[in-house]
Amino acid sequence: AFVLIAFFGVRAALGAPDRFGMLLAAGITGIFFGAITGLLQRTPRLLLGYSSISKMGVLTTGMGAALAWPEAAPAIIVAVVIYAAHHALVKGALFLGVGIVERDGPSLRVLAGLVFLALALAGAPLTSGAFAKSVLTASLPQAAQYLFLLLAVSAFATTLLMACFLFLIWRQHAGNTARLPAVSLIAWLLLLAVIAVFPVVIADSGELMSNV
Repeated sequence: AFVLIAFFGVRAALGAPDRFGMLLAAGITGIFFGAITGLLQRTPRLLLGYSSISKMGVLTTGMGAALAWPEAAPAIIVAVVIYAAHHALVKGALFLGVGIVERDGPSLRVLAGLVFLALALAGAPLTSGAFAKSVLTASLPQAAQYLFLLLAVSAFATTLLMACFLFLIWRQHAGNTARLPAVSLIAWLLLLAVIAVFPVVIADSGELMSNV
């Protein structure tokens, strides 16, 4: 994502939107391929991996929009950076959470943390996902009406993916009883705290209620 920002963002700023069609096509393909393939997976890690492909499709589509509408490129690029940061934190925490469940079993506190992360990734109100989607939506010009619909479809697909993820976590690791070192669990919980506080500190109240 940041390679796209570094290269294509500069091209957009120079008024050279000649590659926007390629990026939009690649982004839209990534969104649907990642979502559909992810729903067919039977292991949590693979599902999260394909979910990341879908989210990278959103970022790629955003960079395509920056090339298509150069006048909106600065705002779109800022929104893409925020979206990428949100995804990196939440998805990283989800993968770490899977590791904790594999070692320690699906304890109530860990499952609660994973539910929070799943809601954040799906863009539930008052989460970093709602903030990231609100900023990205606000950065798009009115001429990009079909992209608003695409973001709504992506949000719905992510919600389905996260529901499947939580089901797989519970079903596949319900019998685990190994104990994880306390320091690892504390570090994960601190990461969750950062994810929870991050949008509250930098977002307006309206941006936290978005659920595009």
